[in-house]
Amino acid sequence: MAEADPHQPPVAAPAACPPIVRVRGLRNSFGARVVHDGLDLDVREGEILGVVGGSGSGKSVLLRSIIGLHRPDAGRVEVFGEEIQHLGEKEGVERNQRSPGN
Repeated sequence: MAEADPHQPPVAAPAACPPIVRVRGLRNSFGARVVHDGLDLDVREGEILGVVGGSGSGKSVLLRSIIGLHRPDAGRVEVFGEEIQHLGEKEGVERNQRSPGN
């Protein structure tokens, strides 16, 4: 089996694989300040995602929304195929401790 070329970017997981994290139509706002409006995002097993942006651009709010620590104004967040908005604190912690396939 040939080794991967370290000078080439890694090959992403096939699009046919279901995403581990799926965000659709996410909206987060604080008063009149809209941080995310209609944000869509898929993260598949094996992918590495970097979230970059200036101070106050919504990086932490996005991550807190994905792990269930912030309830978005609108949209849907799924982790391992399970919608997280309806989970209680105990279920959210258990879900966050799982790995793919468990």
